[in-house]
Amino acid sequence: MFPLPALPLVPKLHSFFEPEQAKTFALVFGIALLGQFLLPGSGSGWFVFNAGAIWPLLVGVGFVVLSFVPGLADKLKPNLFFLIVAGSGTLGVLWSFAGFVGTPFFWFGGFGLIGLATAITALFLWSRNGYQQLYWTLLVSGLAGLVLSLLIPFGYGLPLVAIFTQIGGGVLGIISGIISLVLCLGFIFLIVLLVMNVLLKKEEADATQVERFGSALYILALAIPLVVSLINLPMFASMLHIVLVTGIFLWLTIWGLVCFFESRAKGENLLSIA
Repeated sequence: MFPLPALPLVPKLHSFFEPEQAKTFALVFGIALLGQFLLPGSGSGWFVFNAGAIWPLLVGVGFVVLSFVPGLADKLKPNLFFLIVAGSGTLGVLWSFAGFVGTPFFWFGGFGLIGLATAITALFLWSRNGYQQLYWTLLVSGLAGLVLSLLIPFGYGLPLVAIFTQIGGGVLGIISGIISLVLCLGFIFLIVLLVMNVLLKKEEADATQVERFGSALYILALAIPLVVSLINLPMFASMLHIVLVTGIFLWLTIWGLVCFFESRAKGENLLSIA
């Protein structure tokens, strides 16, 4: 039923979920979170500190320390370590919208990104361990969050409607609006294919297709705003910074949840210390 073809530029992201490489990945993510302050458009930078820099700075320093201090990470059981990783990522995603608390923007971004993280987590768990009712339920919950993000009105009205009304004035506005419309409709079509090929098929779903949908959802969700911002170059630096930070925290959420559920399935005690 319209299977998702293999995309040459889309790596098999589920291969990154090996607990043995946890300290290495924690170091990479920690350095990335600290390094993003040096990017143009990062706003806060190293020398002007504001509330928006607190959580990325804390997580970045924490992961670097966790990786370099001998034996520190080894004292934590894997599922406790990955629960901390997932929690750090989730709070980081929500932190990005902290300035919009009490407004529709917060719910729009929160439902959308947390729904995306939950859906991708379910797909990667499904592709690695086979169909389970838990993974199917997680996928339904994630897709429900994505749908809600399109149906909650915010500053520009209903997001689902705004997709079709965002074409602006001038040549750049028209080109950017058309490209954004095509990409957004493509993302929605991808979700429809996901429902047809994975959600409805349950245990009959092909594991390769399940993995492809997980990788494609993550990469396309981050690529769409970058591609659109390329039309308006003055916005690109700022958008690159936003996508980088959000992408890191989104991946920490997915990585932590996948490894947490797999560690828990092995019967490890959450609170035991080695």
